[in-house]
Amino acid sequence: MSGTESVIVDGGLALRHRADGHLELRANGIFVMDTRETSTEKALATHALELHPAPKHVLIGGLGLGFTLEAVLTDPRVEAVTVVEIEPRLVEWMRTGRIPHGPDLLRDERVHIEVADVAVVLRESRPEAYDVVLLDVDNGPGYLVHDANGALYEAPALADARRATAAGGTVV
Repeated sequence: MSGTESVIVDGGLALRHRADGHLELRANGIFVMDTRETSTEKALATHALELHPAPKHVLIGGLGLGFTLEAVLTDPRVEAVTVVEIEPRLVEWMRTGRIPHGPDLLRDERVHIEVADVAVVLRESRPEAYDVVLLDVDNGPGYLVHDANGALYEAPALADARRATAAGGTVV
């Protein structure tokens, strides 16, 4: 590691400030995401929002480095975003600026952060609470960092997501 790199490790979560200026997030030693390639996070949000005529209320499962949230916030039709993140350290890193663009994102008055398991939040949500539900947890159903997250992409969790989504809404 060169003198211009630093790594913050807290439990199984690691945030690496690389010499090239990019951040890299790892969980349990497995690459999750970085700030160099963010197209999939942004595409998840923009394509889902395009499918809905009035996406006022959005739930994002997973905060990551904030790029899905950032893309959602660029849509002026969005009035409220609930971000559910299971890792309190990640939320803290965003709030304190260890992830430099984090404080501005979380300061947006439309954003509500819930430190919880998104499967539980969806199960306990009132019916039709959201117009769009974005499941941006782990590396998706095909490349899991935590095996337990696979249940989020199966029934009954998907049924809970559907129930929490308003008629005509979108679950991605």
